[in-house]
Amino acid sequence: MSRHVRLLFVALVCALLPGTVMTTMASGGHPTPPPGFRPAAGPPAGAQVETEFLTIPAAQCDVMNKGLASQGLPPVTSCEVEHRTYGVNHGPLPAGSKLAGALFSNRVAQADAAYWYWSRWDEICSIYGCWYMSFTLSEDGVANGSNVWQWNVNCSPGGINTSISWCGSLYNGGGWAYYAMQFGLNGQACVILSGGTVCAQHGMRRWIDDWGNPGGFSRW
Repeated sequence: MSRHVRLLFVALVCALLPGTVMTTMASGGHPTPPPGFRPAAGPPAGAQVETEFLTIPAAQCDVMNKGLASQGLPPVTSCEVEHRTYGVNHGPLPAGSKLAGALFSNRVAQADAAYWYWSRWDEICSIYGCWYMSFTLSEDGVANGSNVWQWNVNCSPGGINTSISWCGSLYNGGGWAYYAMQFGLNGQACVILSGGTVCAQHGMRRWIDDWGNPGGFSRW
């Protein structure tokens, strides 16, 4: 069979099996969110939020106590921050999700049952209260057990004289070699004193594995 005849035969088969061709071309893509989709800003009312207390470096504790003193408040005796976390996994894909790389833009991702939706929310607060210092990191996306993809990453500072210098992610798509992706933020909390401004650096890192499960968490 000549090369031209073989190409004609392949083209004829493709024309007779359009559904099969579309599925094959789209199978390498992953679901993308509906236009304008944003996850909830935090845990829903009544949600079961996990809480733990984490020790922070003494230098950060010293800056926090200086700030409390400048506000006329007593110092904290424990160099800790409160960490709160909440998330969902194996959720349905939002209506209107699409498959990246699909042959037609209206190809809905729900047709591909290999993917599911996940989201995660982490917040660290001063032991004195979130009104004084807090940093929040949230992210969401899709996973299928072999890869994990991000949709949104959000970071926000809270309290007095706090700011964020970096908010983002690494290893989007997961797979080898980490089989997970990482999200994080870098920020600082400053105290304005008569002798100048003193700042303490803070940050968070959160891993999400290829199954959409929360992995390691670190903070400073």
